[in-house]
Amino acid sequence: MQRTHRTRLVPLHVYVFLTLVILSLVAKHAILLRLTSFAVFNEMDDTSPFNFSVGVRLEPKKQRGVEVLVLVSSMPQEHRLRQQIRSSWANLSKELSQTVRVEFVMGRGKTKETQRLHEEHRRHNDLVVLDFDDAYYELPLKTFAMLNYKAKKYLESKCLVKADIDNVLLLHNYQRLCEETVAPAILGKCDVPRGVFRNQSKWAVPQYVYPFSLYPPYCSTGTYLLVGAKLPKRLVESALSSQFSTSKNFRMLPEDVIFTGILSERIGVRRRHVGAMTFSEVPEFVCRNGFRHAYSIHMSRDKNHVKHHRKLLKVEGTPCGFF
Repeated sequence: MQRTHRTRLVPLHVYVFLTLVILSLVAKHAILLRLTSFAVFNEMDDTSPFNFSVGVRLEPKKQRGVEVLVLVSSMPQEHRLRQQIRSSWANLSKELSQTVRVEFVMGRGKTKETQRLHEEHRRHNDLVVLDFDDAYYELPLKTFAMLNYKAKKYLESKCLVKADIDNVLLLHNYQRLCEETVAPAILGKCDVPRGVFRNQSKWAVPQYVYPFSLYPPYCSTGTYLLVGAKLPKRLVESALSSQFSTSKNFRMLPEDVIFTGILSERIGVRRRHVGAMTFSEVPEFVCRNGFRHAYSIHMSRDKNHVKHHRKLLKVEGTPCGFF
């Protein structure tokens, strides 16, 4: 009896194991199916007129004499990361602060965030809170709002730096790029692959949205530099006279592809690849007059602006070939 009991237990265990394996495969298949079904796109595109008059709930006082406006894309709840930025790479020298201005742009938060955002803004005077819901696939609308904000409030400023909350920047190098570059131009990591993903990626785009196999040259990593006081306004006007204003599907494309690629190509603005702007936390450097210089890194798991800024500064300005 005892031996018979054991022989029955073994198939039961195998059955349970196989059931779990099958369920795991089904779940994996469901996830892949979702990734390849272009869930954010719709073959019946929404072409209804879109209201681009995004209201502004909070905005800082304008600073005079700004040549480089830095707008950081943030989420309402990211109080800690914003404070890290203020304490590190946005903690500007007295001289640099005369011409460089850093502000954080976000959509409206949940009701519980409202009071905290107002308190943060009263302390720092650097929040731009827009009247729309903040989500990943709203990034093109947020970038549009950033460009429009710059065009209306800082029209005379030569340069706009667009950055993400997980970028770490050395702003004195961006200021030098701004001074030395002839407008109009877009500078950034512009050697990124241009192939259009069709499946198994959150960046997958169906052919009925974008029929070409390659995007125009564009700049990525979350941060790029727009050189030219009127360039943001030109991009806004190009967006309003393009598919951006008539197709919800088009507005779901990656924001860097839309603004530094498709729309920039449309108005004939050159894009220039600049080294030392990296996707990773590992800094890259360019040599200038025998010394090493970096522009930005992109944090992944270790979200610590202070730590990564110190790491950049440790090597910044050291002789080329020193390490």
